[in-house]
This record gives sequence, structure tokens and C-alpha cells, in this order.
Amino acid sequence: MKRNGVPVRVTGIVDPVEPVPTALRPAGRELVAADRPEWIDTVGRSDAEVVGALDRHVAENGCDAVLVASGPAHHETYSRWGLQRGINVLCDKPPVLMPDASWDREQAAAIWTTFDEHLALERAAVRERADYLFGTPLRRRALTPFLSIATHLDEVHRRTGEGITFLNAIVNGGLHRFPIEFLKGGAHGYLEGVGGLAHSSYHYVDTLGWYLQMARGRAAKLRVSLSYVNRVRDYLAGRRYQQLMELTGERDLALEDVELPARTLACELDFSFVVQVLDAQNVPIGVITYTSNHSTYAPRENGYEKEVLNPANEKSGGRMSQVYLDIHQGMMQNWQLIKNDRVFYGDSITTIRRQHPSLGEEYRKTEYSNAYEEQTITPRQLTQSFILASGGYEVDALHLSHFATLQEQRLAMRLFSAFYELIAEEYQSGPGIVPPAKTLLLDELISPLP
Repeated sequence: MKRNGVPVRVTGIVDPVEPVPTALRPAGRELVAADRPEWIDTVGRSDAEVVGALDRHVAENGCDAVLVASGPAHHETYSRWGLQRGINVLCDKPPVLMPDASWDREQAAAIWTTFDEHLALERAAVRERADYLFGTPLRRRALTPFLSIATHLDEVHRRTGEGITFLNAIVNGGLHRFPIEFLKGGAHGYLEGVGGLAHSSYHYVDTLGWYLQMARGRAAKLRVSLSYVNRVRDYLAGRRYQQLMELTGERDLALEDVELPARTLACELDFSFVVQVLDAQNVPIGVITYTSNHSTYAPRENGYEKEVLNPANEKSGGRMSQVYLDIHQGMMQNWQLIKNDRVFYGDSITTIRRQHPSLGEEYRKTEYSNAYEEQTITPRQLTQSFILASGGYEVDALHLSHFATLQEQRLAMRLFSAFYELIAEEYQSGPGIVPPAKTLLLDELISPLP
């Protein structure tokens, strides 16, 4: 952007680690050297103290936008700060998460009540300034394969009135760790009392809600239940890291002889939910299932490295991107989406569409060989557009449409909150005791707010 003549500057970086050039990637080194942003250290500071430092910084430097890319349990603090001060906020997913939601039912329930507070702040900010922007870049909504499914679900729904009757989603990550690696923090860590659901699942929780809104049919309620959860404590108790140690040749017992905090042991790794779709008379008319597994197939080859924060971010870390969606719109239409890649080694997606012959083409299979970079709007482009719009520049309306406002995330966030509430209740009730299902009213989560 600077090279294109845009007078943009990063004035401050809020982080527990000082952004020294030697610790940054080339683009980061260039930015720090050019802008010399103030480092606002968070170590040993309360949220109130960090907010005070932010207020002082803005008073001295001004601010048009804040980009929130911290650990997910801290999104709420920085988003609230921006919302209350009318500063545009670009916030990574999820917009709200509370620490210890994996095991504390009050913290889990607070996800939704806090999100509701943020909704009110967003409405107030928009009333104060019509062009106010709060956005979460939900990547799947910008990818052509996912967009194509949404478009055709909507098209068939408009023609036939048929809603989604079956939607099965499975996401596997292949994220095996040595026990000692659960002591590492970061955005995909386990030290804040939240686990795998807080990492990348929000993308797919949003996709479920998005597709349901495209083809709602007669759906009036969702009955959400937890069918399976496996926690860090279970992974360790079953010594499911043993194969990782053998395959990588690690023999150091110190890698497994560690004491983890109780809040880390309680974090979810693998989990599965069932969402019954009900009509206004409580008659079941469909079912949605979502399964996310971390401890699945993984071609991890690297051993333990003390300096590496997250081994999954290394090319030999074994992280997989395996996604399977199977969607049925009654007898009118069926979609399958399949992705099976080793992360950093490609992003290929296959979609298969079948529809009733009376609606047109009966079968189509489409291959996307580079789905995250071609025929899509990239995260870099979206971020640039958000910054430009915050500075008063005119930007492509299509880009702005890919930022989900808080109001547009109500269904996704209510599902996300319900998932965490069920995980926490299972922990409090004890293994094998299934917590009661939660019923969500769709009109309260989809209809526009005043």
C-alpha cells in the first residue's frame, strides 16, 4: 500500500513479545523499520492497564482502524475497546471467546452474553457514524467452491422452497503433540482453558449457519446436543502421543513427564455435535452434524524443538486440511465438498453437485487446484480494502461484503456458544453423562435487529 502512495502507518503493536526485526518475517521487518510502531507490552498488565495504554497511544497518534489478531480469548478485550471508541475493528475469528470456556459453564455461557453486549455497541457505533465498520474476515465465504454451494442452495430454495434436510461436516487436523508442547501458548494453544473448538472451527460453524440461512425451508428451531468430546487429559491418559515419539525417534522422557495446568487438561481436542432441525410444531425435518478431530492422521516428521511455538506451523509439522461436506436439500439437490491436503503443500478442493433432472443439469464435478489463491479474494486483499475503507478511500463493495458484521454473525456465534456450553457442562457433569440439549430459535438469530 505504501508503494502505491497510500499514506498508511502502523502506529502501535500490542503483544507480549517485542517486535524486534530479528524475530520477524521479511515483510514484518520492513514494516517495523519504516513505521517504527510503539510496542505496547501486555506482560504483567491487566486488561484495564492495556486499555489505558491504548487510549494514551491513540490520543498521541490517532487511529483509524485496529486489527485484532491476538489469541482468541483476548479478541473480546480489543474489540470492545474499538467498538466503544468508534474505531473501525477488523477482528479475527471468533469475535468473542471467554477463557476457561472448555470446563467452566459460567464462562461458556458468558460467550453469548458478552457477544450480545458487543452487538449493542456495534449498533450504537453505526448510529453515531453510518460508515462505521466492524468486520470478521470469514475465509470460507470468499472461496469459490463454498460460494458456489451457497449460491445454488439459495437458487433451489427460491425455486422449490426446499430447505436443508441433511448436512454432515467432518474436519480433521492431524495435530499431534508431545505432552510438553501443550505448555506452549499462541493462537492455537491450550493455556487459556479453551481448545480445538477455538482454533479453526469457527470457520465451519459459520459455514453451517450460512448454508442453513441460504436454504432454511420450514426450519424454526435448532436442538443442539454434544455426542462426543475427547480432551487433552484423555489424549495423555491414552498415551496417544506414543506413536509420535516412536516415529520421530524422540527418547527424552522429559517430553512426556510434565505437569499440565488443570485448565489445559480440560481443553477439548476432538468433538462432535448433532443439531436437529425442527419446524414450528417441533417436528424434526432435518439434521446437521459437525465433527472436528485434531488427533487424526498426521505425517509429522519433526521432533521436539524448544524454540518452536506451534509445530503445526512448520512444513514438517504434520498438519492436515481434511474437510468433507455432504449436503442434501430434500430430494432436490445434493452437494459434496472434499479437501484432503497436507498444509503448506497445496489447497485443492473438489465439489460434486447432483440435482433433480427437472431443475436442469443433473451432475457436475468441479476441481479447484489452487482454491485459496485463484478465483477468490485473498486475505491480503481483504485486509488492504478494510484499511483503505477506514481511511476514507473508495473500495470494491464485493470486498466489504466478505467482512461479517456482528449482526451477521448472530447464528454462528449462538451455535459456537452453545457448543462451548455443552462441552463445559459435560466436564462438570462427568464423563459419560450427556448434558441436556439446547434449543435455539432461528427467528431470534436471523431476523434483522432494530
